[in-house]
Amino acid sequence: MARAKKKKERRVHIDNLHLAKKLDPEYAKLFFDLEDTLLHSGMSDEEIDLIANTALDQLSEGMAKKKKPSLIISPERDFRNWLSKVKHAPAYRQTQRKLLQQDYEKFTISGIWLVFCVSIILLFLKNLIMESFLINFSVDLIAGALGLVFAVRNYQIRWRVIRKNKEKRFYLSCDLAVLVLCIITKVTVPGNFDISYLLLVVAYFITNRRMKRYTQQQMELKKS
Repeated sequence: MARAKKKKERRVHIDNLHLAKKLDPEYAKLFFDLEDTLLHSGMSDEEIDLIANTALDQLSEGMAKKKKPSLIISPERDFRNWLSKVKHAPAYRQTQRKLLQQDYEKFTISGIWLVFCVSIILLFLKNLIMESFLINFSVDLIAGALGLVFAVRNYQIRWRVIRKNKEKRFYLSCDLAVLVLCIITKVTVPGNFDISYLLLVVAYFITNRRMKRYTQQQMELKKS
């Protein structure tokens, strides 16, 4: 008999989830019950993130005022009453603006890290091809490996921001084009005329400026 396939559990990245650890047990339990309800709903990942963050803020404020958890967020009817009202609450709009600002900050910081990390990786690759290392192969390899690990980690953060953006194709195309150009220039251009770092910096400022403009536009929309 064929074994029944286990339904894959839905995974959604929730910003500021670490704040749940600061909640007292009864408040944390209510939040995670709500999170489970959201994950089994038909809502988009972005909606789940927004509602979960709104709930975290409300529970944190309510806990500070010693309010009973169920009076802050009603768990009745699988949270349906609370969910039907939360999107129209001022706190929801405030959370939208807060997450937009956080996304821009994450995009900026991860972009800076990527410039440095990719530069280290490209330098190692060129030294490997030229068989000329800054210290020795082992030390340079460790530096290159660390650069790769940090680059992957920071691009994951960057991607979580990009995928919410309507212009994500622009950012992906820009990132890919710059990476290809950097590899080509690093391998083919003589060492004393290396423009790969300059390309990374220029790409950083172009994408960061565009993201800043998008964030400002969205912030204005959320105010109205």
